[in-house]
Amino acid sequence: MSKLYKLINTYELNKKFDDNITSLRIEIFENVSNSQYKQARVWGIRSYDLYPTFVNLVNNVDKPIHSSDLLSINITNLVIDDLTIVEGKKIDENELLENVIESINKTIDVLSKL
Repeated sequence: MSKLYKLINTYELNKKFDDNITSLRIEIFENVSNSQYKQARVWGIRSYDLYPTFVNLVNNVDKPIHSSDLLSINITNLVIDDLTIVEGKKIDENELLENVIESINKTIDVLSKL
């Protein structure tokens, strides 16, 4: 079986954690040689204010340059404890999505108790 997977679906999910809403993106991939095998990846989407110090110092600008960017951070290994979901598993897409969301919910429950 090939180790090559293609992206077949993307889902966005907002979850509340510590009084903040966190946006998550779940990507579902399918094996190119055997479509019964799927894998998932989870991204946390965060907003960051960036301040490029070198550009601001060198140009000695009156108005500093900054940006607010959305960055996607791969959090798959933080929220999924079933390695077969990450490596590829013979599973239906809807069942895989349910497993991933269940893992996300468990992780949030554990972290909220800390």
